[in-house]
Amino acid sequence: MTVFPNEVLGSGCVAQVYRGELISHDEHTTDLGSNPKKKLVAVKILHPNIAASLDRDLMLMSRVASLIHSMIPLEIIRCLNLPRAAENFVDIMKYQVDLRTEGENLQRFRSNFGCDERDQLRKDATHKSPNMWQDGFLDSLVSGVFSWIAKSVSSEKKDIVSFPRPVEGWIAQDVLVEDLISDDSTQDRNVSGSSKDAYNAQTISSTVSPIADFLSDDSIEGMRSRKALAAPLLRAFLKMVFVDNFIHCDLHPGNVIVKTILEETNDQRSTHDQNETKKSYENKRFEIYFLDAGIVTSLSQVDKQNLKDLFKSVILNDGKEVGRLMVDRAKHEECSQIDGGLEAFSNGMSGIVSEFHDKRDSGLSLGAIGIGELLGRVLDLCRVYKVEVDPSMANIVISTLVLEGLGRSLDSDLNLIDFAFPFVIGNTVNRFK
Repeated sequence: MTVFPNEVLGSGCVAQVYRGELISHDEHTTDLGSNPKKKLVAVKILHPNIAASLDRDLMLMSRVASLIHSMIPLEIIRCLNLPRAAENFVDIMKYQVDLRTEGENLQRFRSNFGCDERDQLRKDATHKSPNMWQDGFLDSLVSGVFSWIAKSVSSEKKDIVSFPRPVEGWIAQDVLVEDLISDDSTQDRNVSGSSKDAYNAQTISSTVSPIADFLSDDSIEGMRSRKALAAPLLRAFLKMVFVDNFIHCDLHPGNVIVKTILEETNDQRSTHDQNETKKSYENKRFEIYFLDAGIVTSLSQVDKQNLKDLFKSVILNDGKEVGRLMVDRAKHEECSQIDGGLEAFSNGMSGIVSEFHDKRDSGLSLGAIGIGELLGRVLDLCRVYKVEVDPSMANIVISTLVLEGLGRSLDSDLNLIDFAFPFVIGNTVNRFK
């Protein structure tokens, strides 16, 4: 493998990503000098001595948190539970400096979103094109079936959300090699008709760009593209939270890239006078890729159910009941021990939920309300009435705020109920596999 040190693809607080080239050989050949195959890869390398520096900083932070918790006798400080919050942060950051964890996360995300199955279908379909003139009829029939399957996968109204594939054998604590999501172009010619002089050729070309590039395009076509990206982005996040319970917690615009795929049909016919070629773009579609899967979180079953009940209560306008359920399920709470505390907490939840529910008349769009605002107010209410919530919920709130802002920039008219309903009520259709 060759790493190009002058071609930096990205840099963060713990690692830097370079463009690289991986050379492999045909598995059926013993001669290492024959049939070399090259492919571009992204090589992520930890900064020197980052693990030792991080351990020192985290140890200092944990000790300060414990000191404040034990020496300041204020109830609000105790409710914050700084040692537990620090412990949660330490766990997240330690995983950041072990790239084997990120490799495992990527594999799990790819499994959850059916990436390997989709890639295999495409590989099988493009491995050989049907040619009645050169191949046997059975081979042509089989290849034709694979091509039809691949076309169906591309044309179905499914969200194409994917993650880079870690390269097997190139995953270590301080180095992670992934497939590079880059521009490409392939051509597939299908011979048909009674003469080889007549053929249909389909060229598939793609360009890759950060999703932030779409936010500055206010043209009619640009707005159409932004609307097409907003829906699968929101559905993917809801799937992570409510279906998989495995959530990417670093989905800022720099970690989201888009592959724009143009499918072009070339219709070339031979005539006595000239060759006439007609070209037309048949389809334009998008594939969204999430990068940098080092920070993930999962909710406990109790908190996951509380979150689902909260969204359901907004739909059904039943905040009082979800307030009672949250108190009953809490590992630690002092709300029920305070005279009138349970009723006050339930009424507070009812007020928050009713406010959001009443906005349904004008449409629960990303431009009108904020999911992050809803979750933030609920957490604040829990703090006031001392109803314990797992620190992982804070990660969900932050991730929601970031992704919600991105979704609002893409399409502020997107209706939250339309997308959240199947995830919180049930009967979710798997749109990703």
